[in-house]
Amino acid sequence: MALLAMQTRKSTTVYACSPEQKAGVEKSHCTNQPNGAVDIDLDDPEVQGAATKIQAAFRGHKTRKETKQTAESSARDAGKPADPHPPHSQPSAPPSRTHNTLTDQELAELEQEFSPDDPDLNLAATRIQANFRGHMARKQQGKSDDELSKELEKLDAKDAEEELDIDLTDPDLHKAATKIQASFRGHKVRKEDPKPQEKEGEGEDGQ
Repeated sequence: MALLAMQTRKSTTVYACSPEQKAGVEKSHCTNQPNGAVDIDLDDPEVQGAATKIQAAFRGHKTRKETKQTAESSARDAGKPADPHPPHSQPSAPPSRTHNTLTDQELAELEQEFSPDDPDLNLAATRIQANFRGHMARKQQGKSDDELSKELEKLDAKDAEEELDIDLTDPDLHKAATKIQASFRGHKVRKEDPKPQEKEGEGEDGQ
């Protein structure tokens, strides 16, 4: 997903062209779809080929990165500088990631591997993004009323359990409740009745 986000930041406008439009027609004749909405034919060999191209390039990038990190960590453990060109071997354990953000170095490497001006790559990224957005929208709308009511019942049951854990005979609890109630009453009174000074000020202005 990071690759697709990088492509979006690089291209402010993405054009969706049919194969006929792409073959010799200028970009201005392509249709600019609003909100990235593109009709995707998942059986289209072009779409599958472009997706495969992106996936293969990203897998290569990821493997090279993991190999480099493994070589650096083993070199640090041994106390000698890391080999800038480590042997092409599978890392013993992939490095753990706590989040999915890209560092500046990773972003620069991705930009070198994937040209933001490549029209096939941009079209493939747009199609994949649109397909994913549609999938997420369908997933959100797919929740039925029964599922939502079950979730609410679970939350209500959890709240009821938490209420049972409160010791109502605790004197500190009574003090806290009294303070909260007094504060709320004061807030409510101040909200309903403006300050007497404001009323006097309004009377003087009116004269």
